[in-house]
Amino acid sequence: MKITTRFASVDIGNDALKGIFGGVAEKLYIPNVVAKEEEDRKIIELEKDTLNGLHVKISSPSLSNETGIFAVGNLATGYDHNDRMGIRSIKAESDQSLVVLLTALAIDAVKHFPSINGVCEANFLLSTGLPLDEVKDKKKKVLKQRLMDKEHVVTFLQTPRLQGKSVRITFSDVLVNSEGYAAFLDLTTDDALQIRNGYLKNKCIMINDIGGVSTDTAVFKADGEIHNKASQGIDEGTLKYLQEILEAIDKQHKVKLPSLQHVLDVIKNDKMVLVKGRKVSAEKEITPILEKAAKVQFKHIENTWEAAPELEKVFFVGGGSALLKEYILEMNKEINYPLEFIQTDESVWMISRAYWKALQLYVKHKNLEIVSV
Repeated sequence: MKITTRFASVDIGNDALKGIFGGVAEKLYIPNVVAKEEEDRKIIELEKDTLNGLHVKISSPSLSNETGIFAVGNLATGYDHNDRMGIRSIKAESDQSLVVLLTALAIDAVKHFPSINGVCEANFLLSTGLPLDEVKDKKKKVLKQRLMDKEHVVTFLQTPRLQGKSVRITFSDVLVNSEGYAAFLDLTTDDALQIRNGYLKNKCIMINDIGGVSTDTAVFKADGEIHNKASQGIDEGTLKYLQEILEAIDKQHKVKLPSLQHVLDVIKNDKMVLVKGRKVSAEKEITPILEKAAKVQFKHIENTWEAAPELEKVFFVGGGSALLKEYILEMNKEINYPLEFIQTDESVWMISRAYWKALQLYVKHKNLEIVSV
């Protein structure tokens, strides 16, 4: 079967959307933050970067109110009334997930699909996924039904370089993977879909994906099957600890950082914060809070090892793993569990990269002839 479409592999993380479009080199990162807006933002001038001024009108039969106007991503992080994914959020049913996904697809579409009468007609072959808990609850079909056989229209309002452009999005197909299986696929295959890390064959391993709101945990038996009993994530991520750090810095240094991304920047910048133009250490505020977050994760590792004593290795992935790495490793010095942290950049893009690999396998299995846009 011959299909003219564009590949899209999108990890809709609780902290951020990570998308790969066309080939593995084209990437898009958007914080998973949304705020309701008016058609006129009442601003003096547009932002210089498109991704800093995402202001969209979205019409979709799958949205609760069918049509809405939103600030998305970096722009929304500056709003007091913004929405983030919460512990109880169900990604498959979330309006927010849909808004961020459609916005990302529309950004890519205007660069690759022609405009006819002012509207880009964009068709995607999408590979995305859900946490293991939602997969267990049979939510894969729910997400697919919200996207397939429908038209979703995104119009860019006061958005730099894209103002006035509209995109009508349809899908030739939607693959809904499980995040745990995806991480396993990425660990064991390279971009050419050849076997890598062959030493993992016949080993029982755990993949611990520390996100912003929750931690997704997948344990794979030596034969490659999922260990249903031990594969239990926890309602613990890093965002609440970053919020705690933000409040601690405000209390101690009288500096209110504008967003949690700014908190991350402070942590990466040797835990230094600008106070009236001078760099001041915020280590006393930051370190105890991150140690507290790491203790929760370490306890989770211990509990999982009890549930699956045959475990031979744990892989840490996700942005939260990079944030807590030094603290978890310090706690592990006495017990010395075999832990491995995937490199930060590779880890952040691991799930979306796995979805891209799953997409290539799908096309090959179905003998599809894709005319890539």
